[in-house]
Parts: sequence; structure tokens; C-alpha cells
Amino acid sequence: MGSSAASPPAAESDCRSSDLSAALGTPETGQLSDVAVGSMRVVLTNRSAATCFVAGGISGRLEGPATRRWAASLDLPLDGEAGEVRIPAGQAAEAVLVYLDGTDSEQPWDPATLLIAVPGDPQPISVPWPSGESVLQGTAAVSGDMAVNRFQPLTVAAN
Repeated sequence: MGSSAASPPAAESDCRSSDLSAALGTPETGQLSDVAVGSMRVVLTNRSAATCFVAGGISGRLEGPATRRWAASLDLPLDGEAGEVRIPAGQAAEAVLVYLDGTDSEQPWDPATLLIAVPGDPQPISVPWPSGESVLQGTAAVSGDMAVNRFQPLTVAAN
């Protein structure tokens, strides 16, 4: 008759955008070499039933209105190289996004959406950008090797 054996565990694979939910942490501001910068944690939670892997880190793009000075989008590449991060089912990994803070600028840009690209998946994860958190477009390097408007490598989130 029927068997009551448990189903085998799901196989581990690369994370897909559909496996992950994204949340943004509270924006923080600071100064680097007389340049105002902001930073924000980007937390990716594995909603699938199996462990998945993100190889090579995440990148993304901010989208918002085009203005006389700013384009309608800003690419946010990975800063440096990243290895593979294993995200167990129900657990999270996080990256830090460092950006030029435009809050006190005469011509700030107010993005509407952050699109997060997971390697190997053409479908990005879309997250609303915090209202009032202005950005300056550009990729200026400040304070030595610190690059802005880039993602730092993904790491396993502390529980």
C-alpha cells in the first residue's frame, strides 16, 4: 500500500530572484574625505525550502526620475570580488550599499526603486527606495580605495 517515508530534502542550487525577498536597513550618513556618503544594509532572505547559493555578489540599479542634471537610472556594481555565499532556507545574507548622499545638495536625485541583480538570474528583485533619501550620481572614489555608489560583498547575516 502507501508509504509514509519522508520526502527527500530539496537539492541545493543557485539562488534565484524568486527564492529571495529583499529589505533595506535604516540609512546611515557620514563623511569620507569631505564627501557626504550614505550607507544602507540590503538584506536578502531565502524564502525557498532549500539552501541556495549566491556566487559573485550582487549588483543593482537605482531608478527614478530623469532631471536636467541626472539620468533616470544609476548602475550600482559590486565593489571588488566576492565569493560564494550559502543562504540556508529561512536565513538571510546582507550586503552594504555605499552611495553619495545628496540630501544637502542643491541638485539631489530622489530614486524611487532599487533593483537588485542576483548572478545568473535576468529578473531583478525590486525594492522601494526610502522616501527622502537623496543620492548623487557618479562613482567618485573617496578616502583611498573606498568606492561609492557600489555594493560591498554579500555576507551571511547575523541572527
